[in-house]
Amino acid sequence: MKTALLSAALVLAMIFGGCGNSIDNSDSDSGNGNVATINESPDTEIMSINGQAVTSGMLEEHTLIAAAGAGKSLDKYSEAELEELRGTTLESIISNTVVRQYLESLETDYLTPEIMTSVENAAMRIRTDSALVALVGNNTISSETLERHIAFTQYSICFYILAMDELALTEGDLLEYYDRNKDYMKMTFVSVSHIVLATVEEAEEILAKLEAGGDFAALATEFSLDTATRPDGGAMPYFTKDETLPEFEEAAFSMEIGEISDPVRTIYGYHIIKLTDRQEQELEFDEVMGHIQDVLVRGACNEKIKQLRQEASLEYLDS
Repeated sequence: MKTALLSAALVLAMIFGGCGNSIDNSDSDSGNGNVATINESPDTEIMSINGQAVTSGMLEEHTLIAAAGAGKSLDKYSEAELEELRGTTLESIISNTVVRQYLESLETDYLTPEIMTSVENAAMRIRTDSALVALVGNNTISSETLERHIAFTQYSICFYILAMDELALTEGDLLEYYDRNKDYMKMTFVSVSHIVLATVEEAEEILAKLEAGGDFAALATEFSLDTATRPDGGAMPYFTKDETLPEFEEAAFSMEIGEISDPVRTIYGYHIIKLTDRQEQELEFDEVMGHIQDVLVRGACNEKIKQLRQEASLEYLDS
């Protein structure tokens, strides 16, 4: 069962990546609640974690990694969004650092062949990530920052697998959780139609036509750039989460049936989306065993991180 969950562990470990799932720091004690401010000098120490310095430059470069992982350059963030991203990144640095310090303090050799394979694969994947390679290539981030990001990821994988071993969950444990949470063991599918335009101006023109009573299918057939769905009036097959582009998915799953979205920008252009149906399918135990184990292991990881942060000496420094 452990091997089957390694992919989940890798996703979980990408704390700075844009992979969607990570060890959740939202319940962690963030020290005294201060928010470190960014000084112009990259060498300015903004905080220390058990005596280990975090500089403004380190935070800025890891913020760039976080933005790259989300597929969004920093100039696309508002000032408020950028401050939020920096804050989230700093919280991740704190959690990653206390995890690393904890693992380095262990006197036992936890580097099993399975863990070694996982961390080596993670390093290889990060070093060949085109977005990160580009950041290093144009000197936006340093090689040292990339290696720190790799180390954070590798230690996170070790932390996850050790937590999984310590829990030693049985199929009975997983089945008990399934029975207690059966009402939530469902997958939502949505059906949408969309019209893809090249510019926001074109999308707004089509949206105006729709608001004036225009037929969605007819407008999709005439104007949409999506040649695969255009013959069907823009209709797409049912899909669930993590099966399409994040921006498209976020809009589709937040809508009511019959609702038409404002223009949604993706790499393919500007989409006008109409939600046509939403369905739920109950999942069988065999389908969600891996997910349940992941939930329980992540819960154990979060509790341990919370403990490590509470025990850590976190000093926020004035800029």
